[in-house]
Amino acid sequence: MKNLRDLMAHYAVHPGLRAFLASHLELDPQAFLWPVVADVTVGCNLACTMCFNSERVTRRFADDAVFRALEANVLPHTNDLAFGCRHEPMLHPQFPSALASLRQTIDDRRLAARLCVLTSGTLLSPETSALLLDARPHTVLLSIDTTNPQAYAAVRRPAHWEELRANLDHFLPQARERGVSVTVNMVLLRTTLPHVSESIQTFAELGLREVHLSQAAGVPGLGTAELLVRHGADALAIETEMAKASAAAKACGVSLWQPDDAPPVLPGEMRVVRNGATPWDEAELAREPGSVCVAPWSKLRVDHEGYVFPCEFAMNPKSAWGNIVTTPFADIVNGSRARETREKLLAGIAPMSACQRCPFGPGSRQPGADA
Repeated sequence: MKNLRDLMAHYAVHPGLRAFLASHLELDPQAFLWPVVADVTVGCNLACTMCFNSERVTRRFADDAVFRALEANVLPHTNDLAFGCRHEPMLHPQFPSALASLRQTIDDRRLAARLCVLTSGTLLSPETSALLLDARPHTVLLSIDTTNPQAYAAVRRPAHWEELRANLDHFLPQARERGVSVTVNMVLLRTTLPHVSESIQTFAELGLREVHLSQAAGVPGLGTAELLVRHGADALAIETEMAKASAAAKACGVSLWQPDDAPPVLPGEMRVVRNGATPWDEAELAREPGSVCVAPWSKLRVDHEGYVFPCEFAMNPKSAWGNIVTTPFADIVNGSRARETREKLLAGIAPMSACQRCPFGPGSRQPGADA
């Protein structure tokens, strides 16, 4: 599977990749380590402009059985277990203690898994920061789109930059002392784009040395007024601001990861997208008839009840591949539902309704199972 992993990491187009994927419909879970994203919480403390899940929902939390299943049934088969896909993990009252148990298992069994926590940082009070750092995650990924106070308030409602800055002033020095890696992800929007370079300078002042940029995807629920496209007036603004961002990062000693335009798709081949938000104009993916989603070959999402899905857009348990609480990992990744999902995507058929709505979905919009 090394070739597939390398291709995915570089979101490259390669002749014969579709055939290569077809030949790996059945995967060896012992030989292939899966990135896994787990949502142990339903709900968030924010209603962000760029979030496709910003509607208010009744908060629910994973129970002990789900955390035990992550430890016994997932850890041996993952190289990256991240918490926080659609929801804020720091809302879970038992999250730090459960995370500490997972880290202890990794150390005791010398597993390859690394633990990552994705958070907006708005809940990192001195008390919760201490609990999180005591759990010893390998990485904390802060989702902070801008450090401009007005822009931040506009996109991260109802949070305020001044309050987050106070959290970071306390959290970051302790994280460095504990050896916890901290990186930043910024979502590029019309509101945040003009402030990227100044934000990078502020991050450098805070001691942060790695910043990732991603673009908001055109998904249902996201206000189209915030979406950037690689056309018209946006094209010049993007080019200008990215040049300024690169210069600022170089001057500040910050490692800056920028999204690149995906290469042209060859007839009959596919586009591989890293992190689900790489091309500037996400609508191109939905229009490209040769594209196919690679998520069913590369990653898993586990929800708060233990249900397993191939991506973050599928949510209905009816479309789940299985449940880690009741089903062995190998039976999930090679089960009939998983194989059916891969087979239909390769044939250009949406295996579930979530795929029909997804901006990265198959070229065909044929109906599939409910999602």
